[in-house]
Amino acid sequence: MAPSLAIVGCTGLVGGHLLPSFTEALLAGKISQLRLLTTRPIDTPVLAKAALTPGITVHQVDFSTGSLEAALDGVGILVSAMGMGGTGSAESYERNKANLIEAAATSGVKVYVPSDFGTDHNTPAAKAIGSPMFEAKKRHHAKAEALGLKVIAIYNGLLLETAFSAWLGIDSKVANPTWTIPKPSHAVAFTSLPDLGHFVLSATIQSFDGATDIPSRLRIYSDLITLDTAADQWEQATGGTITRTYLDEAALRAKYEEIKPTLAAGMLGPAIPLLITQGAFDHGQDCANSVLLRDDWAFTPTSVLDVFRKLPKLS
Repeated sequence: MAPSLAIVGCTGLVGGHLLPSFTEALLAGKISQLRLLTTRPIDTPVLAKAALTPGITVHQVDFSTGSLEAALDGVGILVSAMGMGGTGSAESYERNKANLIEAAATSGVKVYVPSDFGTDHNTPAAKAIGSPMFEAKKRHHAKAEALGLKVIAIYNGLLLETAFSAWLGIDSKVANPTWTIPKPSHAVAFTSLPDLGHFVLSATIQSFDGATDIPSRLRIYSDLITLDTAADQWEQATGGTITRTYLDEAALRAKYEEIKPTLAAGMLGPAIPLLITQGAFDHGQDCANSVLLRDDWAFTPTSVLDVFRKLPKLS
């Protein structure tokens, strides 16, 4: 029988893109029911619209174990896309996460995906950043496993639709931009938001159905490419020209250490260029794509060039 799946955080950036894939899976019979756990009013437009689909139910929770256990009763797969925003503090966020996995274990949830999307915080480069958020993620993963849940953390690298932007110094949406490219050059894993749901469903449903080769930490990508090659592809797709400047690891480290004391908890964006120089987003090894894209789960992921081809021509 197809499992029931619950998601926490379906109104956020990642969760909002998981929801269409999960809805498609419901309509295709790959999951039997889709539950949306939320602290928002149930008449929130995205929730009200989703609830019109047969098999989707909205469950308002306050993150007490009682409300969570009621919402998770009978659920086989739990996916968290819960962000820190709206929780009030890092402490309340961690408390909510702890209550979530305790309720999941009590309710009989079999497979759990924590909200670890993005950077693989187990790499030496990520560990060297010394982020309290990364340490909290590791503790949460271990606690969930200790409670008996099959934990599947999914590390997707950078989000394809948001990474090529001014905040990372590689803006793709302006004419003839200047890109600041970290050196030495390493391949970078980019995952498209629409693709992410397919990867999550493949990992969780295969695991629920008894697959034994789904590891507890998955590195995935839609495209694996160096930023110089991405710049070449942008020029090919748009007809424009990118002015390329380069910063080495020492310069990026000094820049990051200078601004590190000013960063809010969980704000790691400025560390991304430094991590790129150390290969932290190179998912060419220990990648789960071959396991997740097999048999009925096979699909063609979105490439960087696919996204660039949708941009206006400059010549």
